[in-house]
Amino acid sequence: MASMSRTLLLALLGALALGLVGVGAWAGLRVRSGLAYASQARQAVSAMEGDVQALLEGSQGQRRALASLRTHAQEVETASAQALARLGWLGMLRPLPWVGPRVQGGLALLEAGRTGGRIAQRLADALDKVALMGLGEETPGADPATRLRLALQEASPALRQAQEDLPTLARALETARGTPMGQGVSARLEALLPVVQTLSALAQASPQALEHAVALSGGLEVLHRWSADPLHTLTNPTALTPLLAQVREEASALAQALEVARRTLQNDPQQREALRLLMQTSLLLQRTLTALEGVSALAETAWSLGPLSEGFARQTEERLRTARDALDSAQKEALSLRLLLEEQKGRGEASIARMLAQALEGSAFSLERLETSLASAQQVVDFLWGFLGYDYPRTYLVIAQNQNEIRATGGFIGYVARFTLDKGILKDLVLHDSTEIDPEPSLKNPPPPDFIYWYLWMERLLFRDANWNPHFPASAAAVAEIYAQWTGVQVDGVIALTKALTLDVTGILGDVQVPGHSGPLTRSVAEEYTEGQRPYIGRGRPTRSYAPCEGKRCFDEDLFFALMERLRQGMPATVRQRLLDLLAEQVRRRNLLLHLFDPNLAPLVWEMGWNGAVRQVDHDYLMVIDNALPGHERKWARRSWEYRVALAVDRPLEASLRLRYTHGGAPLAETCRQADWKASTCYWNFFQVFLSRWAIDIDAPPVLLHEGTEKLAWGYTDAETLRILRHTGEGLTGLTEVGGYLTVESGTVVTVPLRYRLSPQVLLPLGEGRYAYRLLVQKQSAVDDDQIAVAVRLPEGAGLLQATPQPTQRQGQWLVWRTTLLADTTFLVVFAAPTPRG
Repeated sequence: MASMSRTLLLALLGALALGLVGVGAWAGLRVRSGLAYASQARQAVSAMEGDVQALLEGSQGQRRALASLRTHAQEVETASAQALARLGWLGMLRPLPWVGPRVQGGLALLEAGRTGGRIAQRLADALDKVALMGLGEETPGADPATRLRLALQEASPALRQAQEDLPTLARALETARGTPMGQGVSARLEALLPVVQTLSALAQASPQALEHAVALSGGLEVLHRWSADPLHTLTNPTALTPLLAQVREEASALAQALEVARRTLQNDPQQREALRLLMQTSLLLQRTLTALEGVSALAETAWSLGPLSEGFARQTEERLRTARDALDSAQKEALSLRLLLEEQKGRGEASIARMLAQALEGSAFSLERLETSLASAQQVVDFLWGFLGYDYPRTYLVIAQNQNEIRATGGFIGYVARFTLDKGILKDLVLHDSTEIDPEPSLKNPPPPDFIYWYLWMERLLFRDANWNPHFPASAAAVAEIYAQWTGVQVDGVIALTKALTLDVTGILGDVQVPGHSGPLTRSVAEEYTEGQRPYIGRGRPTRSYAPCEGKRCFDEDLFFALMERLRQGMPATVRQRLLDLLAEQVRRRNLLLHLFDPNLAPLVWEMGWNGAVRQVDHDYLMVIDNALPGHERKWARRSWEYRVALAVDRPLEASLRLRYTHGGAPLAETCRQADWKASTCYWNFFQVFLSRWAIDIDAPPVLLHEGTEKLAWGYTDAETLRILRHTGEGLTGLTEVGGYLTVESGTVVTVPLRYRLSPQVLLPLGEGRYAYRLLVQKQSAVDDDQIAVAVRLPEGAGLLQATPQPTQRQGQWLVWRTTLLADTTFLVVFAAPTPRG
């Protein structure tokens, strides 16, 4: 019996030992599994921290960052819940010394992770619906404000649930904070508490603020784009004025909604900081809009009263003063906002104000973008103030160029007007015939360029030929210098326009009358007069004491003074918008040029490209210039050209250009004579092709003098006219010119083929085997009919990544564009080079 008892006892002890071993194994397995889940939760918390930082910095797209935050938050919640399920039994160890507090802190930390992950998911859902961090993005749909209101309603349950979970999270964090393990992670989760609280409170206290902010952001995006183009702003008052009114209303409504939120949320310091930031931004917006309204109203005022009227001059001065005051106020508000933003971004802890400060940087409310718009408005206001003579009287020359007798900047200078603007009022208007400025022998004038000396047969550069340089700032300086030498009048700037523009303005106005014609002029009738196809007897200019004159020059003078008088009067809205559209288009086409000598006013016309400058670029470049010499019109001749370039990354690029001149006249039975410019229909042209600084090894055919040229008639035997030179000044520095004196007989076609290479440096390396090829083609002023083709061949095996504008066609590795060149155009090709074979 005793033996059996011992055996039973041993069996029970063995079973107990086996049970304890099993329990230990089960406990060890649960602990190892639980700790693994806890580690996953900890890693997910770190990932969440990165997602929040991405939202703060805007380094990823909003939706991408929010989706990542939602995923990692779900991982935190799931892993924490799994860890609690496996480690919760350890709670029985709480009474034990030393071990108990650590177990309690760890379990509390896991509870915080589970609750915090759930809150973070709801916060991400709410943010995604409300799109609070994406005010700068376009909101789909016709009514973004309504869409936002519905999104807020949809997000409210998630925000309320997040608020309901906050006490649980706060208690868990309080418990976990006392343990070494919980300090780091709990600090990360705890930092998000004020963010959740403030977002939820703001969205529920004043959803109208968010609603107006989204509506406002769309209008601000448009304003930012327009402020980058002052010409577009000044020439579109009918579109800009209602938009400004709408944006102003939204800005005012935003300010009111923020005031409501301020009164509701004024007890929380986090919320006060956020509202202070938003209200400062709102105030800056209102100041900026006031300034922009003053600028945009100028064009409407100008054409409703007449741009040369005294009423316009008075109202413009008043509006410019108002705009300047508003800009001063806006600059002060911008400085205050910048200091506030820097203060928030410099803080280490997460807060709604810091989140907003970061989010504003990438939105329509960005301080940098607002400051850019302010600077643009300031530049325009200062420009108009100076240009219109509100600081002191400004004197300008207007040169009227005949595009039929083409020259580098637009055409032969027919007549020139001088006038002064004094506080916006036109004074001292004088009209000259260009041939009267510098009477022969014109010894005061500088020597001419070689091609004018040899082919125009002039020993001096005359005023009427001074626009020989395609870089209009240089030509304007030459025009002003010669004018000052002969008249003693220094001018502040030169404006160049074409005969075609004056005809277009006449046609749009529709009510212009001249002394020698009965009734209003149409464009076609005016063109017949100015081309000498209709006889004209008119009044003439004041310098002739209004003595009767006749012919097309007389008509030009009468038309000029009639237009000046008409521009002193107002005009209907439809007419003034057509005129504004015309002027904007002519500036874009480089047919209306303005160069100013005042260093305070010149930067704007340089930046906007209004002064017809030849642009200095570090990539491929092409410009073709014709100079009709002497006195021969180009109306029968049409120019076209084709440019081809084969891209390569490890050797020079092969390039070719083929110019083609097609004369539409009837074939001639006898030889053209340069001297017989009245009877000859041949096109006598000194062409110039300007190539990139990277052009090398240029191969061009001889360009021989035509047998009817004056140079040969005078016994000179040197018939070669081709010149290849690299420019070092006068706005053409670095460009290579290929030029020659070419005669295109009536009814013929003449081509000029050029071949050259481009240094591989013409390509821009983008890294990772990617390269960008960029070609700028600049248009000749007043030439609106160039038919061009650009063909770019990718390297064999290369992949096309981008082509701008969209090619007309693609043939294998060739990209081809065919177009009429109406403005300066940039062609861009980005490609991935083929991987070298091993």
